Amino acid sequence: METVLKSFSLGFLLRSVFAGTFFVLTYSVATKCTPAEIQVNSGNLFSFGMVFALVAGVTVYGIHRSVIYPWFEWAIDADWAKRLRKRGATLISDNVIRELVSRWDRKTEKEQKHAKMHCRAEQITAWADFIHLQYTSAWCIIAGLWAGQIVGQPCHLRYWRLLIAIAGFFVIAATASTWRARSVEEYWPEPTPFQEQ
Repeated sequence: METVLKSFSLGFLLRSVFAGTFFVLTYSVATKCTPAEIQVNSGNLFSFGMVFALVAGVTVYGIHRSVIYPWFEWAIDADWAKRLRKRGATLISDNVIRELVSRWDRKTEKEQKHAKMHCRAEQITAWADFIHLQYTSAWCIIAGLWAGQIVGQPCHLRYWRLLIAIAGFFVIAATASTWRARSVEEYWPEPTPFQEQ
């Protein structure tokens, strides 16, 4: 159990609280029609709401990474997708890729090639963290609506279309960002001999 707890970095916990906040907000919207047994309000926002957001965010993130995202990953890493990106359907121009990589390489200007590649990998990992934040936020919106309908009495949600649209937007944005990140990873230029010195 200690190993699992140590794997939760501060950044991961903050991202989980952020995504879980969408769960708490949509849950609160879904239970407004009739009082539910579990309510989040201004009186218990920090004592209960933040803990609720953290637990929801971590749980939904785990489900996303183990059940949902492998299907997105399978499609994005499929041979047909790689061929599309190789033909230019990258959603990011070659100039932007070169500029991004150049910025990343400048962080390790005096280092060897392996240090530059390590820095690039760190940048892609940070990019991936934001991608998964968007996905997890989308699933938290949907899970919050679903949980609110189960815990409270089912009711007509005035804003459900807007909330589903926001969740859909997050999924589309995260998928586009994943596609762009894969494009950068697959086609970034190798460090030049000058950069390797």
